[in-house]
Amino acid sequence: MIKKVSLAIVFVVGLTWVAATFIFNLWSKAPGVDGTTKVLRPAFSNAGVAQEQKDINAVNGVVTELKTVTIPFLATQLKVTPAAATTLLASKFPAVGVALGTTDTDGKPYADGKTYLEHAAGYLTTVVTTIKAQQPGFKSAESIPTKDIPTIGLTWLFLVLGIVVLLVAALVILKPGLGRVLAAVVVVVGIVVIAVTYVLDVPGKTQGVDNITNAFRPVYKSSGPLSINTGAKYLAGVRAADVEIETKVVPALPGLLNVPLATVVTALQTNSPKVSAALLGQDPADRKISVLAGILGRFDALAAKVKQSSSDFKKTDGIPGLGWPTTIVQFLLVGPAVLLILAGLGLLLAGRARPRADT
Repeated sequence: MIKKVSLAIVFVVGLTWVAATFIFNLWSKAPGVDGTTKVLRPAFSNAGVAQEQKDINAVNGVVTELKTVTIPFLATQLKVTPAAATTLLASKFPAVGVALGTTDTDGKPYADGKTYLEHAAGYLTTVVTTIKAQQPGFKSAESIPTKDIPTIGLTWLFLVLGIVVLLVAALVILKPGLGRVLAAVVVVVGIVVIAVTYVLDVPGKTQGVDNITNAFRPVYKSSGPLSINTGAKYLAGVRAADVEIETKVVPALPGLLNVPLATVVTALQTNSPKVSAALLGQDPADRKISVLAGILGRFDALAAKVKQSSSDFKKTDGIPGLGWPTTIVQFLLVGPAVLLILAGLGLLLAGRARPRADT
């Protein structure tokens, strides 16, 4: 009886490991992890995170200074209130009006009363903060099962383990004389699987995948306040305002203020150093464009990478399946392995009991 139950457990474990690769469609989902990490790797690198942090600090500095210093300064020069100065700019320059307005791209007023530009900066700040916070988890996710083996290797591990266990179970039936040896093999396989699971840090790495998918799921949605489509709209709106400021607003200021352009530039540099540096300075990576244009270009590139990896992210988010977290993978390895050890011990006990019964 012990032998039959133990043998049945071995068969079930083997079938479970083999079937899991097909039931959960791991052959298609596993490459999704590699696709996602490959596209986003530059953004999560130390250099990428440092650049993103530098860029968002510059953006927030510009937004704050524009609202608290630049607009009031222009209002003083025009001898009007800051609100009137904003209205004047909006009437002459529509893209700037959108950036300084308090409605979203669909014309709906923001509940908090903040400007479009502040919300755009807030969106980018959230994304950059999330990337930095999830950098350790990303490094874990891209090293499943190891740094040098693609994630599909985990699928092959399940398949090979299942086939090996099924073969051993078949040999127990076909070669009863090798029963004790095969029982020992079953025990060893179970122990090795458990050891490998923790040596490769499968729990930590799969937790990294869950952390990434949980953190960025709102970004990968097609709609919502944090969706990449919302982010793309923000970037487009800010870029339109930047182009309008550089090509129309600054050249128009001498006429509005009745002073030479050189005087306007000097006044901006003196009173609004962050704004003037962003609009009038040259981007270190491309001297042909302004600092702000360079920043927006880098965020545009990041948004494009997110969209490019959208299908792979969905596959990653679906591992293993049934709505289960990725961390369940460790239990799909360790749980059956424990059963194998118990079944192997049962086969050993059954093998020792038979000679005594015959005698």
